[in-house]
Amino acid sequence: MLPCDILIQGSTSLGVSFKDSDVDAVLITPNFVFREDFFTSFVEVLRNCPSVSDLLVISDSIVPLIKMKFETTSVDLVMSRFNLPSVPSYITFDMDPERFYFNIDQYSVHGLSGCHFAEKIRTLVPNMTVFLELLKMIKVWAHRRQISHNVYGFPSNIGWVIMCAYLCIYLGRDSDLECIPLVILVKMFFNYFANWQWPSPVTIAPIYTSHELKLYSWEPKQVPQETMPIITPVYPHQNASFLVRPSTLEMVVNELKRGGEILAEITLGKACWDELFEPYDIVREYKHFLKFELTLDTFEELKRIGGLVDSRLRELAALLEGDKDIRAVRIAKYQQ
Repeated sequence: MLPCDILIQGSTSLGVSFKDSDVDAVLITPNFVFREDFFTSFVEVLRNCPSVSDLLVISDSIVPLIKMKFETTSVDLVMSRFNLPSVPSYITFDMDPERFYFNIDQYSVHGLSGCHFAEKIRTLVPNMTVFLELLKMIKVWAHRRQISHNVYGFPSNIGWVIMCAYLCIYLGRDSDLECIPLVILVKMFFNYFANWQWPSPVTIAPIYTSHELKLYSWEPKQVPQETMPIITPVYPHQNASFLVRPSTLEMVVNELKRGGEILAEITLGKACWDELFEPYDIVREYKHFLKFELTLDTFEELKRIGGLVDSRLRELAALLEGDKDIRAVRIAKYQQ
């Protein structure tokens, strides 16, 4: 058996995933296993595994991956190839990026940085219990209000994680987070970021610069070109909200303001939590619509082409917003 390892990243590694959420996993391989093996012979192994279904290979995307369902759980699997003859029994991110990422390609760095991100959050946040309680509330709220789909121009899941971490770190400097009631903490989150001076970046760790590694990493000089920079705390740094455009930023801020107003009512006993989590109804908010329905012959085609269409809807929205008579275009999933 090959000496490989599998690491979990994303919300699952932090313990805040929903029961129907995808699991983001990274297959760590030694240097004699190549990316071609991952998308060919390894895929054949998965096809013959009775526990695997809905197998979909996406090898030509920015982040090449294998999507599948393992028993009842949806999994997104990427590959990271170490420049070593074997995978270390324990992977530590304590060393300098120049040493850790030496001779590792950009695709492999992406998977490893996701694992590094979760570990870094644990070291930065003063009270993980309080942080996770806040994060769960914000994730459910963003999902219900339909501002959690990065592909549609909203902050990514990692973006919301960083914003929650920022508030906990900021408050933890002067007070014990356990002493702050959750309702007050959530209210502070809404009010704090509703009044944030965008495009000032949200950062929770110093920005690391490397002249040796030829990897793309976010730098402060990029701020003027970005709308809502929320920067990952590990190298190579990324803007977790780089797809946000001015119109979707306005939508996010309006939702934050709405959340703050409802929380103020909740603290006075004049409202309940159900109002905060009321599902967003695009039909109630807009008068004019473009409706897209996609029908294909196979599930694999539907997943592949559907993902492509999803990624292009954002471009269509930006194009329509170029019309002087259209103030904003919002993309939302809708079921009749």
